[in-house]
Amino acid sequence: MIKARLFFFTILLLLTHSTFSQEITCFISSRQQQQSLGLVMAQEKGIYKKFGLHVTFVVGSKNIAYSYLAKKKVMFAPLLLPTAIKLYSSKEPIVNVAQILNSSSFMVVAKKSSGIKSIKDLNNKKIGVFGGEQQVVCDAFIKYYNLNVTQIPRGNSVNLLLMDCVEALIVRSYDDFHYIINSGIDSTSLTAFYFKDSPLNFPEDGLYCLEKTYKSNPELCRKFIRATLEGWKFAADNPSETIECVMRYVKTKNVTMNHSQMKWIVNSLRGLVNRDKNNNITGQLLQSDYDRTAQFLQKLGLVKQTPQFTSINRSN
Repeated sequence: MIKARLFFFTILLLLTHSTFSQEITCFISSRQQQQSLGLVMAQEKGIYKKFGLHVTFVVGSKNIAYSYLAKKKVMFAPLLLPTAIKLYSSKEPIVNVAQILNSSSFMVVAKKSSGIKSIKDLNNKKIGVFGGEQQVVCDAFIKYYNLNVTQIPRGNSVNLLLMDCVEALIVRSYDDFHYIINSGIDSTSLTAFYFKDSPLNFPEDGLYCLEKTYKSNPELCRKFIRATLEGWKFAADNPSETIECVMRYVKTKNVTMNHSQMKWIVNSLRGLVNRDKNNNITGQLLQSDYDRTAQFLQKLGLVKQTPQFTSINRSN
């Protein structure tokens, strides 16, 4: 009888552990961990735990997110929609399980002293651009406006512009732009072109996994997404607490950040999050947004073929 009871409790403990400790690995950019507000807040506020998930963040350069996903080093990774379309492979297809940022944060910044007042003034100038997985967005800007420019890899800093090594720099509005205007340069002395105000307003970060990952355990994927979206909702509804919480988080990860920068990032990202007409965070990739982005990239010659919406979308 005692042995039977011990056996019963052992089985019960194993079942409980498997129920409440489902393992998830998710990629986060080493430099832009603060960008993943929903992921961080879902972790820090115990939301993943509430959903029975044990989530581990794998940190690395943003330009290796796709390779980590394709090589199965992580189960989930954030990718820009244009990046996902360009890198999509029918041999090892990826699927979008949640579209987080629905508007573009990319912008081009130049000093007015360089004589740049309009986009056409960028012709024959040096411009600092992102490489790796973000390069497709920069290429789309240059090709769409038919610019003849010298492209300089900008790395992770804004120093190329600050030190006048380039006349213009492609940045993201929620972080690098803040660094520029807080370096001592008055915003009135800058010319800025926002992608969101142009046909280049592509949806940005979505969460992706391999199609086989989704097929093997769709409920686990949906559970992770529900928890992550709840984390994003918390961040959107509680900006002050989110700022303090994410500040503590990035400090433990040795990310250089101050309170002013974090406030700018949180408030900027809240304005980019995917919402419906009732202001709810949906996480849904709309076919109209997908088709517009895919057709645009194809028209510019940046991709030869694009996957069907039904092939890449699992965000419903």
